[in-house]
Amino acid sequence: MGFFQQILNAISPQLRKLVVEFILSLKEKAAATDNPLDDIVVALLISLFGISDKKDTPE
Repeated sequence: MGFFQQILNAISPQLRKLVVEFILSLKEKAAATDNPLDDIVVALLISLFGISDKKDTPE
C-alpha cells in the first residue's frame, strides 16, 4: 500500500468519501476538456490514492 493510500485510509470516513468524490468528479471534468494532460493527471491521482473508478472506497 502506497503512502497516499495509507493517508486516505487513515482519515475519517466522512473526509475520505469527500476526497474520493472530488477526485472522481475531476475525472468527469477532465474528460470534458481538450487537454489530454488533464486526463493523465486525474488518472495519476486515482492511481496514487488507490481509488476504484466504481465507487467511493479505496481498492
